[in-house]
Amino acid sequence: MSARAIATSALTGLVKDFIFINQKWKSDKAMPILGTDVVVNPDDVDGSFDIEVDIGVSQAERQLLVQQYDYLAQFGTQAGIPMGLMTPMHLEKIQKRKYNLFNINIDDLMLTEQQFAQEMQKREQNKPQEDWKEFVQMDRLYPLLARTEQAQILSRLGIQPDPNAQVAGIPQARDILANQSKQQDAQLKAQEKVQDMMFKREEHAMDMQGKQQELRNKTIGSKIDLVGKIVTMKGKNDTTGRNTERN
Repeated sequence: MSARAIATSALTGLVKDFIFINQKWKSDKAMPILGTDVVVNPDDVDGSFDIEVDIGVSQAERQLLVQQYDYLAQFGTQAGIPMGLMTPMHLEKIQKRKYNLFNINIDDLMLTEQQFAQEMQKREQNKPQEDWKEFVQMDRLYPLLARTEQAQILSRLGIQPDPNAQVAGIPQARDILANQSKQQDAQLKAQEKVQDMMFKREEHAMDMQGKQQELRNKTIGSKIDLVGKIVTMKGKNDTTGRNTERN
């Protein structure tokens, strides 16, 4: 309010005159202002100033940065972590930086680096060990192995093999291949029967279609003959009537 009053008062003209005098007859020396640490240089009284106002990051720039952080997080989940270029901790840092743009503190909403490392260590310790027996179809693999290899498998299963014992009920590889060949032959025969039945069905349908066409042709021929006979009889009747009238 005081600055506005001074600007609209009579002192404005006097201040302008002082500024004009200082610009017209500039001093070659710097002029310190009494009672302050401010020093006015000779070039400062020209009135040419470039004023820069720092307002920080604008809202549009914040939105652009947030979008870039989201792209980086998406890359981390899809490729960065699987390829080993990033870790889940990097994703946490991305989220914190994104919210820091809006002066939002989320430190208490996410794990710290130490807490995250401890959590990952617990997961590794509690991770169940893979059992190789879950990925092997032993009933198919065992008959194809040599006797020494079969003994090793039995030892891993806790069974002490007897070298003098006779194994019964386990098919040999030759028997398995022969059985598969028989199954394939049976499938081929079944397919041949199905194809034969389909061929006979189509042949029967074609025969029935031919017979129906032949019957249709005979019916049409009979109708044509009947029409011809009717026309002939009508012509004879007309001739007989004319002869009767003449007589």
